[in-house]
Amino acid sequence: MANKFKAGMLNFIEVLNQMWDAFAAGPYNALPLTGGSLTGEVASNAVIYVGRLGQPFTSSALFSPYGAADPVSRQRKLVASLAVRGIPGIAYDGQWQVLTSSGPEISRQGYTLSFVATDEVTGFSGNTPLTLQGNGDASVDGSFSVGGSLRAGVANTEAQGVLKMAVANSANFFVSAGATGSSTGCALNITSNTVTGRGLNSSGTLNASGADYAEYMVKAAGCGTVAPGAIVGIDAEGRLIDKWSLAVSFAVKSSNPCMVGGDNWAEHLGTRPDTPERQDDFTDEQWADAQAAALVAQQEFDAALEQARQTVDRVAFAGQVPVNLQGATPGQYIVPVQVDAGIAGQAVDEADMTLVQYMRAIGRVIAVESDGRARIIVKVA
Repeated sequence: MANKFKAGMLNFIEVLNQMWDAFAAGPYNALPLTGGSLTGEVASNAVIYVGRLGQPFTSSALFSPYGAADPVSRQRKLVASLAVRGIPGIAYDGQWQVLTSSGPEISRQGYTLSFVATDEVTGFSGNTPLTLQGNGDASVDGSFSVGGSLRAGVANTEAQGVLKMAVANSANFFVSAGATGSSTGCALNITSNTVTGRGLNSSGTLNASGADYAEYMVKAAGCGTVAPGAIVGIDAEGRLIDKWSLAVSFAVKSSNPCMVGGDNWAEHLGTRPDTPERQDDFTDEQWADAQAAALVAQQEFDAALEQARQTVDRVAFAGQVPVNLQGATPGQYIVPVQVDAGIAGQAVDEADMTLVQYMRAIGRVIAVESDGRARIIVKVA
């Protein structure tokens, strides 16, 4: 910038007056000043602009403060715009605009901070992708994607029965104080209400791909591996057994259950250790130690869980289930028989049935599977 004051000049008073008039008229950028950096505080009772309204969409701007919001209409005021450079022939130039408003409340609870997108051709679509409120609420006008885990209320202090999350026209989630159930892997784990004992209320059907209702039963010591569809005995203590001489009744192992009861065989293990979250004051070494300790604890838990799983098996109590028996025809009954020291099955026609055979029968054949095995409707002993 050319020097305004020079040695020996006589009109410096005139130049000073011009500068005074320019500052008085404002705004302060009326002076032909360009380049450089502004440091220190800037104070004004009026609006301070960084960038200006009315500039092209490719210009970002900051307006602070930009007028007072109407407390009745809660009219939002633009405070900042972030330029989006388009691609000629492919995408329009536009802006992300940041708007704020107060509310009908006297405190910060009614404040809103909104983010909207607009472009130079189609303008503002009318939706607000993100709105934050002073009371802690946040709303998203569209889908919400999370790359990691999403937790609603990590510090749970609400009373049981309080609405935790509502999905319009779909589902409501309430605070419950009951246990989370089994620690085995699953897609959805639901706790229970400690007053009613309920974990799920549904106004419609519960549809599943499985075809039988099963329950976990404890295996007797010495009982080997039981294959799905195998006939198994139940001893006098209600435990599963694969020895004919110890069986007082019989059942068939489930192959594809739609529902399984008695899933409390791992309660003594508690819940699986969580993966740790890094704390702000963790050093790299502390974080590595926390991760290593959690991994060891999880591996130990998984090993104990698998060991406990080997002590139980799922037995069909209702519905359709295949039985590991070839050559049966629909209408016949499957009756347990002794083979050496173990248990097998025999298909018996209804006309040939004895009372003892009928009482022992585990079900009636209704079809033959593609692999030749009999499919039965389970008969409860």
